[in-house]
Amino acid sequence: MAESPTTSTPGCPNCIRLERQIHQLQEKVAELRRQIGRNSGNFSLPPSANPPWAPRPVAKKPTGRRPGGQPGHQRFFRKLLPTEQVDHVVQHKPTACAHCAAKLPENAEWQLLSRHQVTELPKPAVQVTEHQAYGCRCEKCGRMTEAPIPEELTRSVLGERLSAAVAFFSSRVHGSRRAVEEVLEEILGAPIALGTVSNREREMAQALAEPCREAKAMVRKAPAKNVDETGWKRAGR
Repeated sequence: MAESPTTSTPGCPNCIRLERQIHQLQEKVAELRRQIGRNSGNFSLPPSANPPWAPRPVAKKPTGRRPGGQPGHQRFFRKLLPTEQVDHVVQHKPTACAHCAAKLPENAEWQLLSRHQVTELPKPAVQVTEHQAYGCRCEKCGRMTEAPIPEELTRSVLGERLSAAVAFFSSRVHGSRRAVEEVLEEILGAPIALGTVSNREREMAQALAEPCREAKAMVRKAPAKNVDETGWKRAGR
């Protein structure tokens, strides 16, 4: 009796190769079915991108309420920093009584009634440090002696924190190199070249390569992955 097409002979190289191909094709078919079933109702797509067979989007009926928070809803405010963590404290004290116009003494028992914090970028937001190497000629032997600038400083024109900010804008915020250059120049006051942005990206990628490999290895070994089906774009797809 002939073997069933789905029955494989143990140790048969051709059977193993066919099973692998079947498994890959099954995964591809499943992925194509998922893509076909995507529409604005179950995926982050605009209604204009719906395929012809997608169900018509349900139009929401106007509720008549104004946009934003509704009356009676719980309000959420930004949590104030402790006073000892702020950079500057400005105290607003009255100089005269609001009722009888009498002058208030400086040593009065003042009571703190309210606090308000304003966060602002310093002007400029970056500090530029110039390293100068000096030398002098010895009066005894006539030879020049100089103190070189440390090599770890000459490797880059950006400091550690600003380099980390470049990597954050480029990778986490997904900004283009031109956009990162404009943010640093127009907002932070740190004009740099596009090549510097590329160099910092490459440097950060090399520094994070080993921790990334370690994280992937730990995820593979973990009994539970705790992931969801939220998609993300990679190489524009």
